[in-house]
Amino acid sequence: GSWSLTLNGGLTPTITYAAYTKIGNKVFLNAYIQIPSNSSSTTMVIAGLPYASVSDGACAVSYTTSTVDNLAILVQGSGVYVYKDTPSVNVTLAEFSGKYLLFAGHYTAA
Repeated sequence: GSWSLTLNGGLTPTITYAAYTKIGNKVFLNAYIQIPSNSSSTTMVIAGLPYASVSDGACAVSYTTSTVDNLAILVQGSGVYVYKDTPSVNVTLAEFSGKYLLFAGHYTAA
């Protein structure tokens, strides 16, 4: 199915594609988005998961135009959180201002 993702901070991404497949309670998703130009220091969270997550899931970055190093993308609760270096250092929306992000991942749904 298609995935209508959103961003926190009131920003609307440009979505080239966002899709998912659910097999049993496993959800596989992928998306290619552009973050709008902004100067927000808010933590970047991609919301609107097709199904609620009951446990943490992982994503891999396939492509980005961002210069942020060592990205980690985790599905946690109702969102996809983007971290740098470790899952304790949040990426801000401004760090992805105008940048593209292509990622794929999976998680366990309720």
